[in-house]
Amino acid sequence: MVVWPSSYGPPNISVVLGNPADTQNADTGLVSRHLSLSLFRIPVLQAHRRLMSSVPQLGTLDAQKDGSVLPCHRSVLVAHSSYFAALLEGDFQESQMSTVYLPHELSDAPSIKTTLEFMYDHKLRLSCSPAESLKLLQTTYLVADYLDIPLLKQALLDEWNKILHNWTCNCPGCSSAVPLVLQFARQYPHDEHLEAIHKKIYLLLTHDPDKALAAFWTEKSLATLLLFDKHFAQSLHMDIISRIGQHNAIESLFACFSAAKQLATKDPLFNWSEPLHITLAAAEARATKIIATHFDFYCSSYPALLSCIDGVTYSFDFLEYLLNQILEDEMDCTNAGVLYQGIVRDLMGRQEVQSHERVSSILQGAKYQILCFVADQFDQVKQTNHLNNLDSDILQQLAKVDCPTTIHCTYLACLKPFQAILFVFFLCLGRFTFCTTSPPSSISTFTSTTLFLSRAFCVTSGELHKKIVGKRTSPKRTCDLLKIHFDILWPESFDL
Repeated sequence: MVVWPSSYGPPNISVVLGNPADTQNADTGLVSRHLSLSLFRIPVLQAHRRLMSSVPQLGTLDAQKDGSVLPCHRSVLVAHSSYFAALLEGDFQESQMSTVYLPHELSDAPSIKTTLEFMYDHKLRLSCSPAESLKLLQTTYLVADYLDIPLLKQALLDEWNKILHNWTCNCPGCSSAVPLVLQFARQYPHDEHLEAIHKKIYLLLTHDPDKALAAFWTEKSLATLLLFDKHFAQSLHMDIISRIGQHNAIESLFACFSAAKQLATKDPLFNWSEPLHITLAAAEARATKIIATHFDFYCSSYPALLSCIDGVTYSFDFLEYLLNQILEDEMDCTNAGVLYQGIVRDLMGRQEVQSHERVSSILQGAKYQILCFVADQFDQVKQTNHLNNLDSDILQQLAKVDCPTTIHCTYLACLKPFQAILFVFFLCLGRFTFCTTSPPSSISTFTSTTLFLSRAFCVTSGELHKKIVGKRTSPKRTCDLLKIHFDILWPESFDL
């Protein structure tokens, strides 16, 4: 029942909704004679009702099909609605009647009740949950548009802005609701107010990929919209990808990383998230390429990547993911030297690396992966002109990378004993060959490796040192050398 102030006195007219017995009367007596007011509104409402019944996310409020009678006041209806003004003050038989039958299309009782109550005190009563409030706002907006109530339409728009934080928010509530409103607005491109909402939402979805991807590209409501509207999905896809640049590539890649983790929980079997994964994969590829292209800049000047090392803004899991994406997808002969220099000189040289074993392990693994690539493509890497800008000490390190042996030994020297033994056992057992024919200038790498390999293969350090160095060395001399370097590198480990 509609509540009105007592100053209005008793009601003098009743509004009847969707009475099946009066459908013909409503259709011929009301709609046909007010065609100039509502020519386009019935098709719009029909389209909306079809949409509401076909899209589960939008849903519908239960309409009272047995007829609902809402008593109210003629003067209130005429003052607020040009539709009622033309109906009740024109030269029509309804102007003399005490009952007004609304068209069968306007059979949503909660929306009509909200509309009539607003006419009395200009207040919206939305006592339901946020999701139900959004549905009520949509159906009431169509009623206000049909009955031509500008004041109510503006109040509904203001309420939309309030609920969805002025279309600038990425909070969980807005992330799930915004795609629903976008889906509603796209059904009525000729409504200037809904078109303005459409533009605001589109900007929200595309302007900041680093925020939008993690917030909206995890929602089933957006996936449903993209699935049913392929042209719009392509436009949205292209626009958000184009906004990923050097200034937000790492942040956008983190958004893809976060969104993928959420979708793995929400839709592990890819039942509905395929449209979202398509955009996330493209954004991931673009961000990765940009980071690889400007890796020296990110390692030395951009705080986002450095914060990954420090563990301040991003997790170590993301650091590992970022480096894997770069090295697996974008590393080639032209940038391998730059990637190596950035990791060794800029990232591994930070003080925080020494205090975080996980970070050190991630960077050592990335360094080893680059060295393996350089060893495999050594001639091609040397033939490029991209090594000319590297530091001299980095060039010297890369110049020594002429066979896998050097790489394996270098990597082993960076590991703790148990890590090295596992590495040798699983990766090199029975297949580890050494090509070095003369002792290097510094034997720390080889002596450390000898210790690990001798313990892994249960052979004497002298025999293994002969294989590595290329000539016989007395076991005592070898053990002395091993112990010296072992104590320097890992003084906390077990004794010889």
